[in-house]
Amino acid sequence: MRELSFGMQLTFHRAFDLISGYEQAIIDIIDLGCDRLLTSGQEKFAPQAATTKLRRIVELCGNKIHVLAGAGINAENVRPLIINSRTQGVHVGSAVNRNVLSDIVMNSSLETPLFTMAAEMKVWKCTHTDLIKEIVDKSKEAWRDLEMY
Repeated sequence: MRELSFGMQLTFHRAFDLISGYEQAIIDIIDLGCDRLLTSGQEKFAPQAATTKLRRIVELCGNKIHVLAGAGINAENVRPLIINSRTQGVHVGSAVNRNVLSDIVMNSSLETPLFTMAAEMKVWKCTHTDLIKEIVDKSKEAWRDLEMY
């Protein structure tokens, strides 16, 4: 797989969370040449597995592959997640996105298909940089406490 990636970094996505025999799967993923493993610790949300399976996955991976915890991570739980699991990275998505009303679209008199459709939807997805910064700051703080950063 490494040859096919043209030098790009490779992340094995959360399909890992759906398999049994995760110990052998880790060996296989490393043998494939992946750089990272994105996992929720085989739970619906990563914080649920922080002290159990996610921590075990991090231990099994050692320094052969980086583990990114993903699913259900937000500013309130990222620090304890890192402290308890020792994960080297986190992946966030919906935790930093919000549906927001758009006065521009809702009050627009433009009749383009885009604006008409958006006005009917009445919400836009918006990524909040303040939430990203808070998660990054709390993550760095946890990694510094663990002497990983």
